Amino acid sequence: MRTILFVFFLFAAPSAWSQSPDERAYLTERNSAIAALQKKFDQAQHKRLSDALDARLRRIVSPTAAPKRFAEPGAYSPDTLCCGMMTRRLDGLRFTASDEAGGSVIVTTDGLLRVWLGEQKLPAASESTFRTGDFYTKAIVGEADVTLFAALPITKPAGATVAVAALALASQMGATSPPRQIAVTVLKGGRAYVALVTATPGPEPIAACDAAREQDRGRVTAAQSEAAFVKCWAERMKGEPAFAGLTRQAQALVDAFAAE
Repeated sequence: MRTILFVFFLFAAPSAWSQSPDERAYLTERNSAIAALQKKFDQAQHKRLSDALDARLRRIVSPTAAPKRFAEPGAYSPDTLCCGMMTRRLDGLRFTASDEAGGSVIVTTDGLLRVWLGEQKLPAASESTFRTGDFYTKAIVGEADVTLFAALPITKPAGATVAVAALALASQMGATSPPRQIAVTVLKGGRAYVALVTATPGPEPIAACDAAREQDRGRVTAAQSEAAFVKCWAERMKGEPAFAGLTRQAQALVDAFAAE
């Protein structure tokens, strides 16, 4: 029996140790708030509980100034704790882009990110985790699916454990048009930044990919057509004139987050 308990502790302890006492206190309070709202939802209670979690989270993520290119004040994420479409987005502070590009970034801690990944049944925090549209859909969008079209070859800043970027499209209609956003994730110094912003300028349509999509109409399923469209972009984007500029946009975001 002692051996069994020791083995259980050996495997369970790293997960427990990966969060700070403040992070564990936040998670306990957050789970209690969700349970209370699931039992009986009340808008006034929801605001009171969200405000309390916001205050606790700001102390954990501190300092909480908006990253460069994003505006104050940050808002608590998720938007809704219980019983709605926007529930269970990544715990953190959400800052909206301050320029014409649009988009947002969620700033959180490595510990809270890892817990959230487990709750969402997503792979542990590694570069492959952040190269999927499913991650951005669940973490930062919620109401639309995110498709990643092509990786952008950014340079990982010094000290960052993860830095990835990709051309992306958030849409409720599927991957039926060119990507309009840049998705970025940076992990550095115990902090995590997850962003989805509009590319300015964005890429022009790729004629060959549009032509192939038109040829697919009526011959294959919608899912097959979308997959072929995205694959075409991934294969041809590097040869497009806009590719270098899009990579620079992504690098600027990555560098700004890493400098915080």
